[in-house]
Parts: sequence; C-alpha cells; structure tokens
Amino acid sequence: PAVRSAGLAEVRAAILAHPVDPTLLDAVIATIEEYWPGQRLRFRSSSNTEDLAEFTGAGLYDSVAWEPEDGRDGVEDALRTVWASLWNARAYDEREAYRVEQNAVAMGVLIHPAYHHEAANGVVVSRDILDPMRGDRYYVNAQVGEALVTNPAPGVTSDELVVAAGDPTRIIWRAESSLPGDHPVLGPNELAELVCSMRAVHDHFRARLDPENERGYFAMDVEFKLMGAERALVF
Repeated sequence: PAVRSAGLAEVRAAILAHPVDPTLLDAVIATIEEYWPGQRLRFRSSSNTEDLAEFTGAGLYDSVAWEPEDGRDGVEDALRTVWASLWNARAYDEREAYRVEQNAVAMGVLIHPAYHHEAANGVVVSRDILDPMRGDRYYVNAQVGEALVTNPAPGVTSDELVVAAGDPTRIIWRAESSLPGDHPVLGPNELAELVCSMRAVHDHFRARLDPENERGYFAMDVEFKLMGAERALVF
C-alpha cells in the first residue's frame, strides 16, 4: 500500500505540474466567455469509469469551483485538478476491487454554472436499487442544503427513500437525514414532482440508449437540486 500510494502521488503531482495544451485552454476560455461571462462555474469530473453496468464510481473523483477572478490560471488549475483526481487512492482502490482495467481509464471535464443557495440536493435513480425487479419504484437520496450525498462527512446520513410512482406518490421505505433542518428533506409535492420529472428523463434516454428495450434493468441515475427560497427543481 505504501508503494502504491507513493506512485499515485507522483502521478497526480506530474499531472498538476504539466501545462494544459494552449489550444485546448484557449478553446475552453472562449467557450466560458461566450456562454457564461462573469459567472461562477463548476468543473465536474466525468470519467469513462462511472455509471457502468458493473461499477458506479460515484464520489471517487474531484470537482472544483472556478471564480471569474481566478482567470486563465484558475481554468488551467481546475482542469488539471479534475484530471489528476483519476488517480486518487480511493478511486484506484475501488477500480482494483471491481477489476476495472486501470490503463483504460480516462477523465473528461464537464463545465456548467455553479449553483447558489441550494435548499436541498440529492440523487434519484429510476429503479428501486434495493429490489431491481421493481421498475415502477424510484430510489432517492436527499440532503439539506449543500451537504454532500455522494461523499458525506463522517457520521452524516442523508434521507434515503424508496418511492412508488402514482397518484398519490407513495413512500415504501424511508430513513431520515441526520442533519438538522427540515425533515423530511423533500415535501410530498416536491417528491411527486421529482418522480414525475424522473420518469420523463428515463423515457427520453431509454428511447435513445435502449430503443429495443433489451436492457431489462435499464435505469437513469441523476443528480438534482432544489434551488433558492422557491425550491425550484433542477436536474
């Protein structure tokens, strides 16, 4: 383990010290200036070893914020930080445990506006992961504010629900968040909107990814937020 950790640290250090290709950096900055001038952004990890049939990779890699005042150097640092997180010790060990070929992994970066004033956030899966035969149920993790669902602080748990679609939406099972704040994290109407919207997401992508309905356990795994005082739903 000590040798492995030292080797991974050297790889990360080399990535963090290596200049980003100027042509790529220019293209990224031009896109930022075109679409999000003056906005705070999020540089999100998007590897080819996440959300696979046999391996999720959720929470293994790093995402970082970028402020306009960080400038060109900040964009370069953000890209390198996300790329380097491919070789976090926890990510390497998890891939080893699931026998993912280490030499085949790669990291992309998704850039989008950062969100402020999150009232709640979470992850919803369009299938009951505790009973995958049930495609009419949804699995939801939700947490108050901006507290992480994928990488919670030690001892912190989120709202965990299995929800049956219908009118009304029915909660089959729930465990509550350990953090202070509004409980449950999602109210009945918010939960109903989440499930209804998630069905639309599921159907939209299944028509494209599994048009012949050959993947019996097809499901979408989506992050969501409730934004601001109005608690507007964002996927």
